[in-house]
This record gives sequence, structure tokens and C-alpha cells, in this order.
Amino acid sequence: MPRVGVTTSAVRSTARAGRRPAFQAGGVITALDRPAGLHSHSKLATAIVPVVATQPGTTQRMKRLNRVLVAAETYAAGALVITVCVVVLLQVLMRYLFAAPNPWSEELSRFAFIWVSLLGASLAVEHRAHFGFDQVTKKLAPRARRAVERFAWAVVLAFSLVLIATGIALMDLTLGERSAALNLPVALVYAAAPVSGLLMAIHLLAGRAGRGEENG
Repeated sequence: MPRVGVTTSAVRSTARAGRRPAFQAGGVITALDRPAGLHSHSKLATAIVPVVATQPGTTQRMKRLNRVLVAAETYAAGALVITVCVVVLLQVLMRYLFAAPNPWSEELSRFAFIWVSLLGASLAVEHRAHFGFDQVTKKLAPRARRAVERFAWAVVLAFSLVLIATGIALMDLTLGERSAALNLPVALVYAAAPVSGLLMAIHLLAGRAGRGEENG
């Protein structure tokens, strides 16, 4: 809740005049005892300076968290793309030049590709880069366009929740299983699904909160 204060000089000047001070909030002068003839160009109005102290709310915290997550996803996806390229190139060289293919390279590249695909899907939600029929919505009236956008937002949010639930179920089913070559937990691979769904949900909620703040 914003707090509104006045300068000491304004309080003293109004006290000498035998009036209680006026307060300015949002460009509107209010006073407990407004004297006749007081208007926005008076000395009293110009002497009063509002002091507004705002606290970072839930929207700011969510937007800050969203920025951190987007940066982490971007770096992680970039590192995984580099890993896939290097491992596949190494596999090709070892297979065709030295006739000694690595037993783990195919598995590692497959696992990394699964993770980078789902992280890329969550980043596409953040940047609104998923495929859409915008040529249809452009022809709609503004109110109908907003309704379609809200419906699409709700559908993607529901999909992200389904992705979280199904991913957790798959992790539970494969708990204890390990991969053949790398001996990694198979649940670690399926963890990409709930992680991606959670990131999508955060991006959607943060984007919705940011647009609501701008419209408000």
C-alpha cells in the first residue's frame, strides 16, 4: 500500500496559516480542512511533495524469478546442444575412421537431445515462439482476439500441468532402472518432462502477470 507524506516546510507553512496540511496522492489534492480558493496552482499545492514508498510485490518477484529461470534454461540448452554436436561428431569419427564406436555416445546424445527438446519447448513458451495461426486472430475484433488469446493461454497451461503429472508418473514407473551404457538412472531422463512443464507454467504465469501489470 503506497504511503503518502509531506515535506516539513509544507506542514509548517500550513500550520502558521491555521490550517491542517493537505496531502497529494496520485495528482489529487485532498485536505482535512480545505480552505476556500485553494487550487492546484497555489503555493501550498506546489510545496507539498508526496513521498511514495512501494514494496516489491508478487508480480515483481515472479518476473525476477522468471528472468533467472530463462537465463538458466538458455545456458543449459546451449550446453546440451554443444554436447550433442560434439558427441555425435566423436561417434562418427570413432566409427568410420578408427572402426571403434563408443558404446555410450549414442545413449548420451539421445538423453541430451530429449532434455534440450523439452527445455527448448519451455523457452518457446516464454518467447511465444510456438506455432500459431496468427493470420486468423489478426482479423478478429480486439475483444474476440483477447478471448482467443486467453483460451490459448489456458490450453497451454493445462498442457503444462498434464506434462508435469505424466512426467512424475513415468519417473515413478522407472524408479530404480538404469541405462545400459552409462548406467544412469532412467528416471533422470524422464525428469525432463515435469521440469519442462513446471517451467512452462512459470513462464505463462509470469507473462500473464506482466501483461496484467502493463494493462493496469
